[in-house]
Amino acid sequence: MKNAVILIILVISINLFATENQADFEFKLDLINFKLLPEIELTDASYHRHYDLDMVSSTRSTKDGVTIVTADYGRAVVELSIEKYQHLSDAYIVNAVITAKDDINLADLYIALEIQNTVHKFEGPEAICKRDKSLNSQLVPFKDRVVEYCTENSSFTIIGSKFPEVKGVEVIENNKIYIYSSEYHKNYWRKIWRWRDWEPMINNQTKKGSFIIALDHVNYPLFNNYPSGKKGAFTLSSDADGESYDKVKAIYYGSNYEDHPDYRKKGLWANNLLVTKSIFGYNKNIYGLAKQMIADGFTIAYHTYHPLADSMSDLRKNLLEETEDLNIRYWIDHSFGKNPEDLTDCGWIPDSSSYILDILEEADFKYAWLSDGFNYSLNAFDDYCQLPHINRAMTKNYDLYFLGRRMAKCWTWNPNEEESFRTVTDRDSLLSIIEDRGLLHLYTHMCMGELDYRLPFIETNGDTLTVRDDVEERFREIDELQRNHGLWVAPAEVIYDRMLAIDSVEIVSIAEDENSFQLEVRNNSTYDIIDFELIFDEQSITHDLLSGENQQYSFSKIEAVNPDPPLIDYRLYFSNSLNSIMFSLKDNIESRVNSIKIYNLKGQLVKNRTFGISSSTYSVGVNNLASGVYLVKIQGPDFTKIHKTVIIR
Repeated sequence: MKNAVILIILVISINLFATENQADFEFKLDLINFKLLPEIELTDASYHRHYDLDMVSSTRSTKDGVTIVTADYGRAVVELSIEKYQHLSDAYIVNAVITAKDDINLADLYIALEIQNTVHKFEGPEAICKRDKSLNSQLVPFKDRVVEYCTENSSFTIIGSKFPEVKGVEVIENNKIYIYSSEYHKNYWRKIWRWRDWEPMINNQTKKGSFIIALDHVNYPLFNNYPSGKKGAFTLSSDADGESYDKVKAIYYGSNYEDHPDYRKKGLWANNLLVTKSIFGYNKNIYGLAKQMIADGFTIAYHTYHPLADSMSDLRKNLLEETEDLNIRYWIDHSFGKNPEDLTDCGWIPDSSSYILDILEEADFKYAWLSDGFNYSLNAFDDYCQLPHINRAMTKNYDLYFLGRRMAKCWTWNPNEEESFRTVTDRDSLLSIIEDRGLLHLYTHMCMGELDYRLPFIETNGDTLTVRDDVEERFREIDELQRNHGLWVAPAEVIYDRMLAIDSVEIVSIAEDENSFQLEVRNNSTYDIIDFELIFDEQSITHDLLSGENQQYSFSKIEAVNPDPPLIDYRLYFSNSLNSIMFSLKDNIESRVNSIKIYNLKGQLVKNRTFGISSSTYSVGVNNLASGVYLVKIQGPDFTKIHKTVIIR
């Protein structure tokens, strides 16, 4: 690691402010110079604005190789420490701890990085592995939060997930490492008509975050959130508005009559589109059908059963007794202003007569959608407050995950075609979700009837209900994407259970040799991950079941090199006539190449040739190699290049 300079500023704030005691916060790791400058921003009593605390004093000490800086802000204290990291060579771990000295409401907590002489920044495992900035991805919740910075002659890596002792990093964005992100935790409370995005901390309560600074490139595979071979996910939640036994049966099974030719030949079930169906409380009319839907792989969510205030005794009975065998874990808010038990209204307030969080906790609910009234981005990773998150301002110690959803009000919605299911789920939209390894959580009304401004999902012929032909065509298109293009379609609870489990998976150790690197990973959740997949370069490793026991995986090593090394133009190709891999410099300019090594995709060295003189053309005979894809490593005195090449006989 040579001549890299980093300035790292720890901030609990939206803006950066300099401190008066900067000398206490200056560090040096080998040849890397950087600063850790803490600041705190809180919200006022009305939660309408953020404000900064001024630092009162700071101290610095070093003992047994650990440097600790303590900054006192009067109402809170921040302690920073930096020390060698034991699980990676040539790496350090940075820990930040904020301790409240009073009851406070914490705003954004992040560490801002100011890096000098940066040439390239690779964000996410795919971009780092392939040294390709066009593959940069969001470093947000449920993504691998790792970024590599390259200077002209060195590189270093910031790791905020998946390693032991690395905890609490939610987002890495715009060179800022967020330990608490209001953008992630924000929810719109219609009761007060504003975002509620802060976290309350009582006196002596702490919040911690830690990340790694590795003074070199780190081989870091992509942890697929989805089952092996799936690249993007689509989950659909169907609202209860307008529901009846016949409508539900028609849209899910093709027709409301079992002797109809379309029954189980069309509809959601026939097209393998397993979704979440919300029901109005304990709806006796569809209760038996709901049990059949569960047996067929659908899930059931709970929608308040009345458009006005629900009886708390009835609500408790519905959730704890009447619907117990439906395994409901997902709460849906109803009409704001009419249902005070909504979580965006009074349902979260303990002294309210409409308080429901205690009932939801007793009923073991895990997820909740708040009637926030907003329509989010198509990809949940773009507006990542859509992703499962806990807001302690509301739930205190209850781990209830809030979700956001993209609205598609009905099959067609003429007031705004962008809110039509037909538009939101077109092929290009879903292909973009697959390409971005994204997630679309869609919410619609499948049982609404026809009006001037909307078309429903079903059509009526007398007392017979069937799926519309154009709706059925769209269902088949979505099924084709999941069969052939890597789209995963599943109920919301199924997708989020898996994502939470994947997020808990930890890299226990990394070992390397000349040709490969080995990972040992552990699933720290109680959820057994089926078809677990790790991806590195073009290599994919699938494990049928990742449970609580450590598992080992091995990948061919792709040696990291600085992009754009000082090398003259060249081309690399396979010559069938010469039965050789050719490395040819353009314009017949001579350059020194020390060696050319060829590896198969298992990381095994299959050819190695060294050269003692400068030339404009180099060749390696491959007459004993079978047709296939190989990795070719060219090394010179001041450069290294790795390329894939294909041998075709």
